Amino acid sequence: MTALPQHRANEAQQLALQSWIRKTGTTAIFLLTAAVSILLALVFGTDIWRIVLAGILLVILIVCLALIIVSATSFFRDDS
Repeated sequence: MTALPQHRANEAQQLALQSWIRKTGTTAIFLLTAAVSILLALVFGTDIWRIVLAGILLVILIVCLALIIVSATSFFRDDS
């Protein structure tokens, strides 16, 4: 019986870490995409809104792929 609360604490800690990684990763990807978009717009003089839209779509794609990978690994993880 004493191992159960320990397991729950460990699981809660893992969930908190996964949540922090997701938030930090999403923020980093967004900032990187914005920086690349601005740099490309300044260098090539292209339409900023097309680049921003492409960047947003790229971020959404990367986040979806990351969530699929996280979901798949948690689904196939052996809890025993």
